[in-house]
Amino acid sequence: MNLLKQLINKYVNWLIPVAGIAIILLLVAIFFMNSVIDSLEKKNLSQSEQIGELKGTIITNNQTIDTLKQKNINNQDSLILLRQKNEQSQVLIDEQSKQLARLTNENEQLKLWANTALPDDVIRLYSRPYTIKGSDHYRKLLSEGGAVHNSK
Repeated sequence: MNLLKQLINKYVNWLIPVAGIAIILLLVAIFFMNSVIDSLEKKNLSQSEQIGELKGTIITNNQTIDTLKQKNINNQDSLILLRQKNEQSQVLIDEQSKQLARLTNENEQLKLWANTALPDDVIRLYSRPYTIKGSDHYRKLLSEGGAVHNSK
């Protein structure tokens, strides 16, 4: 123990300033660490806010994706309906095209028929000098002898 007391007495003169410097360094280190901790807490808070914003963005994006998926499903359903209507329209167009071709052919036949000579009875009806004006006038013509006769 004496040896310890001697050592302490011998080194007390420089041990106290060294201890004081060590305490000052510890205080500076504590201050620095508190500053670093404050800075890290601010960064942590900022990053927590960013995480909250990103979570909100993710939720919004997920809702947008769900909306787009539903719109895609609706568009596919609409496309199916449009294709069905297109097929129905094509059937109607085909039917109308066939009818138009049939009417065109019929028109050609009517033109050929129209170019033929009228029967004699019809020609004689057109060659009468007067026009019949109602049933009373027709009866009067019949009673006067202006009846339509057979051409044979």
